[in-house]
Amino acid sequence: IQRVKLEELRFKYNFGVLPTEMVYDLLDKEVKEFAHYVELAIRTSRPVRDSLIEKLGEIVGQSFPESDIKVYGSYATNLCLPWSDIDLVIDHKDPNWKYQSAKTIDDFAGLHNSLEKTSWVE
Repeated sequence: IQRVKLEELRFKYNFGVLPTEMVYDLLDKEVKEFAHYVELAIRTSRPVRDSLIEKLGEIVGQSFPESDIKVYGSYATNLCLPWSDIDLVIDHKDPNWKYQSAKTIDDFAGLHNSLEKTSWVE
């Protein structure tokens, strides 16, 4: 294996061969622009997403009165991207709730019907 000094490397770019340092600078600029875009997009969409989570919580609370929705995943840790989904789980306060399958199915059917009636669920 031949070892090459980093300074000797050259990368091809759209308009020819560029020195390594210039490629690093261009990549650094692209990464910073992407990070700025993501930060701005998340900051702009967060109030809308938070409102959606709150509305979902209210609807879930109607079907499952002793429960809350919890956010987890990349949205909860602020590592999400603008196109990321929001991971939610229904957290029921009654530990025996999961064993009441017939009632649970009816509760989920009621939740489904409630969500269908909203203007923001397709």
